[in-house]
Amino acid sequence: MKSDTEELAERYADFKPGFRLLAVEQAAIPVFSVTASVLLQQRKPIAPINEYVLRSIQQGMEDPKLISDFMGLERESLNNAITKLWQSDLLDVSNEGGVFKVRLTSEGRSSLDELAEVVPVAQDIWFTFNRLNWKAVPVSTNKLLDQKSVDSGDYIKVKPLKKDRPGVVDFPTKELNQAVKVSMGIEMSDVDILVVKGVEQTDTKFLSCCLLVYESTN
Repeated sequence: MKSDTEELAERYADFKPGFRLLAVEQAAIPVFSVTASVLLQQRKPIAPINEYVLRSIQQGMEDPKLISDFMGLERESLNNAITKLWQSDLLDVSNEGGVFKVRLTSEGRSSLDELAEVVPVAQDIWFTFNRLNWKAVPVSTNKLLDQKSVDSGDYIKVKPLKKDRPGVVDFPTKELNQAVKVSMGIEMSDVDILVVKGVEQTDTKFLSCCLLVYESTN
């Protein structure tokens, strides 16, 4: 049975016209395992009372008193529900001639369609940051090697692009969302990162790879 190195050598032997493959070497790419504090946008099921309030408003009941009478709710309970929905940007609240009116926002209508509301959640996340291209990458932190494993193994160490440690400006949310979903799995499947608040920890790690060494035939 052929080793992984032998299979790579066969596959990429003629990959570069005008070059001959000399060797396939085990190497270690420098990365950081980063822990950061972020603000997430998470979709959660709507509580029953909030759903009924939204549906009442959807049916044209813009006066909280009408909603209270229709649902048989105490005004304090209804006001608490309306306040929470307003804070989640699901309702607009206005004062028209001394009478409070409530209306659905576009987010409120979407929440009713999906029976879920979007809420901000503060949380710590962890992900892999590639020091060669200086960005977060979708690689599980479970696959990373520590310094001791690389030093004791037969690895060629690849030099990083920078010696600095990354900051919040180095984490565009689009790249970060992809990276975190791989590192943290199903825990992050229904959330999106809104803001990176701070970097808590950056641990030096390595990712195992193979280097293809070619020689010109010209």
